[in-house]
Amino acid sequence: FAVGLASRLVNPALTVNGTWGWHVCLHLPVAVFLLVLCFRHRISCDAGQSRVWVDKVCVHQSNEILKREGIFLIGDILHRTKRMVILYSDLYLTRLWCVYELGTFLGKSGIEDLRFLPLDKAAFMLMGFCSSLGMLLISSAEIQSSFAPKMFSFLAAFNEDQIWQMVCAPAIGTGCGWALAFAPFAVPLAASIQAQCASQRRMVDALSTFSTSAANCFDQADREFVEAALGRVWGGLKPFEAHVSSEMKASVVGMLEAQGDLPYSDQLALWLPVVCAGHADILTTTEQWIEAQGIPGGWHAYLCTGLWFYYCQSFCLFPLLLHAFTKLVRVCMRLSDRTCVSLPLSAFGMVFCVFAGHVCLTLPWNFGAALMGTGGQGLLACIVVYVIVAIAWIGAVRAVYR
Repeated sequence: FAVGLASRLVNPALTVNGTWGWHVCLHLPVAVFLLVLCFRHRISCDAGQSRVWVDKVCVHQSNEILKREGIFLIGDILHRTKRMVILYSDLYLTRLWCVYELGTFLGKSGIEDLRFLPLDKAAFMLMGFCSSLGMLLISSAEIQSSFAPKMFSFLAAFNEDQIWQMVCAPAIGTGCGWALAFAPFAVPLAASIQAQCASQRRMVDALSTFSTSAANCFDQADREFVEAALGRVWGGLKPFEAHVSSEMKASVVGMLEAQGDLPYSDQLALWLPVVCAGHADILTTTEQWIEAQGIPGGWHAYLCTGLWFYYCQSFCLFPLLLHAFTKLVRVCMRLSDRTCVSLPLSAFGMVFCVFAGHVCLTLPWNFGAALMGTGGQGLLACIVVYVIVAIAWIGAVRAVYR
């Protein structure tokens, strides 16, 4: 994108080939991202001073003697550990040796050094990424077909007022286009969010009713060893169980409330296709098309307004929409515990949120472009509008993901 941008800044008439532009700016980064996501762990690298101990990898699994020695050394290793990451599933607190690792670590470290990483988070992120990519492909097909122009013409015919035709009608049309592009993925994404919410509820319930005696093991001698070791660390099993069901539960609930289903930093991967598609659109748009659409300022103006729209969309609008999706799904799950009712309600509400969000984003975008067309002070007014609206979007993101 940087090479293509530099070339077009020097000569705006130099258009990047449409097919290659989309391949290089969208399809190639997405392919590289998915390859790294799936196979990064197979690429060796120098980890520097960081050392990670994973019980299933670092404890011998076939030699019973070495396996036994490794298991009984877990306590010594945990005493030398600075941080612990729990790859959490519903089975975690039902396995005695996992309980032993948790109790041993918490006995010498604080809860702030403990991090929960639910295993179903990967499926949720992959569903979000596929929804983002699929929505972009459908939206691109809408723009390239006759659907988008017909919809804009239909909306513009309702009112001959210049503000309506230049600002309002295109904003509503853009909102409809993105909502229709998102609609096929609304139900799968809503189901994924429902599964995430249910998993979080089960996690909190498991912490509330935690008991060491409920954890399973294959050998009774292991239970005697674990309970004796935890008793030495905590002065008995009751203090450990009370710590898990009270302080640790409160910490996990606070983490879930603060982060929602997905922290903001992790969401950047979900909206990568949006940024890449914006870059491809900017590089492949021709001066002739810009003139035919009556966009003032030529390609340089389209570059500035396009970057503003796509960056606000990917870094502000979509994270806010995902937060709204989570709240909406939880409300629908409270209204009805039947999936056949809550799932369609959630999907319909999510589609409407996409429509409303894009209308709110596109209105100032079109208004700024209309001001830019007046020239002189209009350009300054356009910059002021874009800066104020961008600050408002950033403020909303900071308020939600504080």
